[in-house]
Amino acid sequence: MAKGEALSELQASVRQENDGKYFCYLYKDQKTKKVLYVGYATFADRALTPGHNEDVLKLSQEERPFDILIAGPYTSEQEARNVEAALVSAISPELNRIEQPGIKFQPLGMPANLAGRRPLPALDIHEIGKLTGGAIVVYCNLTSDLKSGKQKLTLTNFGDDVVFDNIQEYWYVRKHLQSWIDNPHSSPKMLVAVQGPYEDRVIVGAAKINELEWSSAPVAEWDKSVHRIPIERSAGLDCAELRGRRVQLKFSTGKANYIMIVDGNGLVVHGFKMKGSTGKNS
Repeated sequence: MAKGEALSELQASVRQENDGKYFCYLYKDQKTKKVLYVGYATFADRALTPGHNEDVLKLSQEERPFDILIAGPYTSEQEARNVEAALVSAISPELNRIEQPGIKFQPLGMPANLAGRRPLPALDIHEIGKLTGGAIVVYCNLTSDLKSGKQKLTLTNFGDDVVFDNIQEYWYVRKHLQSWIDNPHSSPKMLVAVQGPYEDRVIVGAAKINELEWSSAPVAEWDKSVHRIPIERSAGLDCAELRGRRVQLKFSTGKANYIMIVDGNGLVVHGFKMKGSTGKNS
């Protein structure tokens, strides 16, 4: 399509949409069908002046035919900016040079900087024990609301405060509690929380346990057999660089079976096909 014809069509589109003025557009290589550039515009004819950076300007000067595609008009600048940012984050066009403001695609259920851990080999319970020096491993399901009324940890709501609130409250550790109080050094060193279906189960947080605070670990108002795990928030959620790692772990139903306890040698102390456990595995 000639530039003049494209300009006329785009201008007509603007008139038909009652002077709408927020657009997102892209340049696509006619031969490879690869998206070369994504941009935002307040008027449609901006798409016809590819001089946004030096490389885009060269594109218009070279004999490299490309199609111009446009979306919009949108109802606000923010809406158009979100489309632009999402496309750039997903496609990484070769001619975009700066990070666009707006809502971007990001890894599901974890911070973007940890996305590289997903392809790593999945860990089993024994490996987790050895990597942590001993751990309480808990399963945070995706559906049940928290009885405390705090925000639920989900695949799209995983800020640090939300994760901390979800993973430390409340778990069935009563049968082991007294031994940890009597001998703090025997306590697991880390709380590891996982979420997701068995086929894609991921560590959403790995926090350091304060071994000296078991004697003051609060119990839940609605169930005196479950306790809050005393963790050190200042140590963060990526202890032993575990956050974002996939795991191969199965849990059974019931409060006693939503946790596993493993020592530093990889020996399972609680959970993991417990004798007598019943119910559907999660």
